[in-house]
Amino acid sequence: MDAPAIDFFSKPQEIEFEGTLWKLRQPDTDEEGMFQVYLEQEAYNAIERRTYQSEEQKAVDRERLNDACTIGKYDYGGPLCVEAMGMPKGIAAMVNIVCMKQGMTLAIAKRMVNRKLSEIAATVCSQSEGMDQENLRGICLRLGLPADFVSVKATETKTDASTETPATSTEAPAG
Repeated sequence: MDAPAIDFFSKPQEIEFEGTLWKLRQPDTDEEGMFQVYLEQEAYNAIERRTYQSEEQKAVDRERLNDACTIGKYDYGGPLCVEAMGMPKGIAAMVNIVCMKQGMTLAIAKRMVNRKLSEIAATVCSQSEGMDQENLRGICLRLGLPADFVSVKATETKTDASTETPATSTEAPAG
């Protein structure tokens, strides 16, 4: 069985979530632009949150951000956009943008993406028998999950392993 993927945008689809039927599709040109602005604003906000030793360094970072925007690093389809669309935060932002006219909020979009990630994690867990911890960690990281989201616990024999998620584990997750 193929693992479910977070693919909300490749084709039009309807997803029922929290009692609402959301219509997802590829973003239109305006929405692509909104996502670009979202990425640029996130970068700007990161600069503003930092504590700088001098205003000059802050000005340098703002100038670098402006240069990155000017040369298209944040453009839709560009390298930073592609990277962001591979992360839960970026996917949720795009879901929010595409479904905004339907009443979507960023909070709902984040919950929707997290549910999909949980479905993926369940599939990974069901397929993970015999998989070593390092491989599971790599899969989790590629999916945007914490590295310890799925853990393999060795039992009495080396060939026997049980897989747990933080929701079913009795141990505190590493943080």
